[in-house]
Amino acid sequence: MRNFRLLLAACALVALGSIWIGPAALAAGDDGPSTHTTTMRADVNVFDPTLTDLNLNVSHVHTVTRNPGAPTSVTDQTMLNLFIPSASASACVLLAPGQFAVDPALHSAALHVVIDSTTPTCYGPGSLLPPTTLDVTWAATGPIEIFRNISHGSCSTSSTDTVSTDTGNNAVATVSISPEFGAPFTVNPSGIGSNDTRSQTTGVADPACNGPGVPGGIGPFPGFHPTGKYEFGSSQADVFGFSPDPTLPSVGLTVFQNISISNPRGGPSSSSIQMTLGLSINNPDPTGVSGFGCYVIDPSTFAISTATSSASLHVVLNAQPSCNGLTSTLPLPLTVDATWTGALLVQQGTAKLTCLDYSAQSNYTSEGMGIANTSVTVSALPTSFTSQGDLFANDSKIQAKGTAQLPCTSRG
Repeated sequence: MRNFRLLLAACALVALGSIWIGPAALAAGDDGPSTHTTTMRADVNVFDPTLTDLNLNVSHVHTVTRNPGAPTSVTDQTMLNLFIPSASASACVLLAPGQFAVDPALHSAALHVVIDSTTPTCYGPGSLLPPTTLDVTWAATGPIEIFRNISHGSCSTSSTDTVSTDTGNNAVATVSISPEFGAPFTVNPSGIGSNDTRSQTTGVADPACNGPGVPGGIGPFPGFHPTGKYEFGSSQADVFGFSPDPTLPSVGLTVFQNISISNPRGGPSSSSIQMTLGLSINNPDPTGVSGFGCYVIDPSTFAISTATSSASLHVVLNAQPSCNGLTSTLPLPLTVDATWTGALLVQQGTAKLTCLDYSAQSNYTSEGMGIANTSVTVSALPTSFTSQGDLFANDSKIQAKGTAQLPCTSRG
């Protein structure tokens, strides 16, 4: 474990960031499981009707998994996905050793396979009629693009550290598929790539972290921006509006915030930060308060606390602007208080993308609850209401340098 943390510290001097691997997938004791996955891949994607529509993706995945008190597990799998929309044909097959090879330096790759009735499939038979012969070669054209990441994610009593490096190269592919197509044809650009990901989990997984998943948002990939500084973020918290007692009102609400700040060198700069509250009250009492409204509210009225694994909203609705001109049917003023509690997943990291003379680094944070216990109080209603909901928040601060040239932004 100590050596792995030293590796993390060394990599952090180059770049930080990662794709989250949650504790639910890597649950164990104090020195929990570790995984090391290496992937070699190549692809061909054609969307030119004068040639043919073709999606071909092939990858070899080598995974080493170590669990305390158990033998080390080593798995290898090579998978080919092929889709020919114009022929309504598809196949997903497992390849034998030697049928697909990639140069470790990503200079070239080659695929040769005959799909017939004996070829093992991934999930069941495809519509591609065997026997089909595929011969594909890739010759690299550059430039190399590297995406390095390291991150730390935690939830309740467990945490996962992940280090990942993804490398891609553009290539020209020469494709022969028979009998579906006649003469071989070339596709430029196509792609060759590799990925190396190492992860280490510590602690004991809390079942409360194993919810249906946190909604997506800003990820570690910094994207391509002109030289300058940027910030992008979003957050959302929901209360699912239902009441177990049909004689009582039900309350549903959604808090949403969007952040977009751009400061390119030489300008112009722009900034947009807006938070909205959508509130719905369904009251079975015809003399009670019912209706819907959407309001632009002050971002300071909503807060997420990692220390208490909770979030809260306190807002007085009175003269706030409506969302996109929507008409509110709720009587104002109204005071709304809401809380979210549960197992909070937190991921923090930094990611760095480099290609030719371009680089972009993203410092990002993601927080979320797949399932949250919620409580809502609305001043016009006689009692508070409990329900379930979810929440997430993502923020990415990016610094970009150089010019992102077309071979970098248009990858095979």
